[in-house]
Amino acid sequence: MPSKLWKFFKKGFEVAICNRCRASIPTKRGNTAGLRSHLKFKHTKDDYLILIELEKCDTPVSDISVIGEPPLKQQKQSTIADGFNRQISNILTWDDSSEESIRIDKLIIRWIVQDYLSFKFVEGDGFREFMQAAYPKYRIKGRNFYATSMLDDLYSENKSHISNEIKKGRHISLTTDSWSDFIAKVSLVSLTAQYIDDDFNLKSFVLAARAVEESQTGAFLSDILLKELSDWSIPFDKIHLLLRDGASNIVLAATLSQLPDFWCSIHRLQNALKDSILKDSAISELIARKKHSL
Repeated sequence: MPSKLWKFFKKGFEVAICNRCRASIPTKRGNTAGLRSHLKFKHTKDDYLILIELEKCDTPVSDISVIGEPPLKQQKQSTIADGFNRQISNILTWDDSSEESIRIDKLIIRWIVQDYLSFKFVEGDGFREFMQAAYPKYRIKGRNFYATSMLDDLYSENKSHISNEIKKGRHISLTTDSWSDFIAKVSLVSLTAQYIDDDFNLKSFVLAARAVEESQTGAFLSDILLKELSDWSIPFDKIHLLLRDGASNIVLAATLSQLPDFWCSIHRLQNALKDSILKDSAISELIARKKHSL
């Protein structure tokens, strides 16, 4: 009977090629001892455990899928073979609902969010090689899994945490701004909340960074501010101040929302310095030359 070791290797002339790492192992005179040692010491213990299980069972070699590389074409197999291969799969990977698998799901979505990564990151060869080495039993999902259910769960978890933290603030200051991202071709409106806790630690949270397509009128911005305050359950009597720039639409929005507001002094200083610098013809000419060179 052919050795079940050959489900892990490809036969060559007096040599075997490992399906996992493509290493060449001599097999002079049909000697397979080197193959067993390679499987045991050069790869994860899972492959060696699978070999042991294969050798215990009576399943014909021809009914067992090649291990370590995908088959070139799907072949219809018997019910016995399908059942056995499912057992092999269970040895190789954790169930998606297992505690360990869920823990790593959460770590991956936090990795993506905290490092501002594209969801295509999980489909990259480098990431998959890393996960195979670090967590060989974890089944990596497609980008849609992390971009939908996992992202929604993380958002809900963080929103609950932030809501509880904000409730501890006695006097909350808000900051808001709006700007356009010319690369993404989208306009954005943001709202942050800050307060000093009882231990004199600064607490700061981004409550919203919303993409908007509508014209940013004062009434529109007021609606956004009031909606966010309602969503985060921030009462008006806790709001110390809304810090804003001097744009007429946000000034009107603060008035319509009946929020105590103030024009940011740093922003006014920045505008004053910018206007003063640009009035210097030498500096203006230097900036123009720099832009032209870029």
